[in-house]
Amino acid sequence: REAPDNQQIICQCAVILGNIGEAKNALHILEKHIQRTPGEAQAWYLVGKFQADIENSEAAEYALRQCVALEPDHINALKLLKKLGSE
Repeated sequence: REAPDNQQIICQCAVILGNIGEAKNALHILEKHIQRTPGEAQAWYLVGKFQADIENSEAAEYALRQCVALEPDHINALKLLKKLGSE
């Protein structure tokens, strides 16, 4: 069954999954969404956040840089990039 296309719902579902320790499932949902709509900064941010949560820093940095490329003032992405040491 296809996931909904509404970015806000997808991101909220991913956050819920991440909050209950299901970062890999959250990533799966977000990555499918990004394949369909790659211009969603918040989805890229969440991918970066969850990649960082599972200690995949290269993938986290890539996703966060995609987020910042789309939304240069995305404060949470900038903070996480700094925390990862790749500002």
